[in-house]
Amino acid sequence: MSEVTGSPSPARPDLPRLGPRTWWVYLALAQPKTLAELAAEAGIVEDSVRTHLRKLERAELVARVVAPDADTQWHRIVELDTPTVYGLVGRVRRARLKRPRSDALPEYPRPFPAVAVALAGLAGVLATAVVVLVLVLGR
Repeated sequence: MSEVTGSPSPARPDLPRLGPRTWWVYLALAQPKTLAELAAEAGIVEDSVRTHLRKLERAELVARVVAPDADTQWHRIVELDTPTVYGLVGRVRRARLKRPRSDALPEYPRPFPAVAVALAGLAGVLATAVVVLVLVLGR
């Protein structure tokens, strides 16, 4: 296929091979948006955004909703898992594209603060023990 580039995500090998700008458009659709809103946010012309939306639509990742007396809006129809989203954000950043404003990254759970403090204290004790051993064995 000529319109796809790059490599699939390691977390989702079944993910289509799309370029970073197309993935940027996918990430920007955390909330439904019109073509004009996406183009303004991306800072590119509407025809370019339309091309990326068509690629995403063919990959069955987004769909358009046509409402009477309103602009056509695009929204995600497939939500990707957290590691995949982080991988896509990394691809977008490596391509030197700004992160979409509407992109809400899911948070990975962090260890409890007490556990982090205990681990830091243990690391300090181990470092001190290594220094003492080096001094003792060095004599």
